[in-house]
Amino acid sequence: MSVARFAGEEMGKMLGHGPDFGSMGQRRAMLDGKEAVAGIQGDSFVERAGIQAEADVESAKLTTAAQSKLAGAQAQGSMFASLGSSLGGALGGLGSLGGGANIGNMDVTTPAWKQGTSDFKSFALS
Repeated sequence: MSVARFAGEEMGKMLGHGPDFGSMGQRRAMLDGKEAVAGIQGDSFVERAGIQAEADVESAKLTTAAQSKLAGAQAQGSMFASLGSSLGGALGGLGSLGGGANIGNMDVTTPAWKQGTSDFKSFALS
């Protein structure tokens, strides 16, 4: 027989209740859960950084392509503007060769809509 059986309650008071394994198990489960959450958060930060880096690279590619197209369009526009002013000057010079600003019956220095309006007024007044 054991001593505790003879001593009863007094022996239990003296030895105490012993380790609380239920509390220890709960604490361990809580710590394991916190560790798992921290690991998942760390993984998500790494994944997010990778996605952000890929997005930054794609954004830079698209911006560079857009800037390149813009520069090409500006160069082409400048070329056409230069060509247009050269052609306009040449046509203006042709008009002055005939002694006026007309080539045949066409006035090259006045826009077509103004010519039509003045032709209509002269027709209506006659």
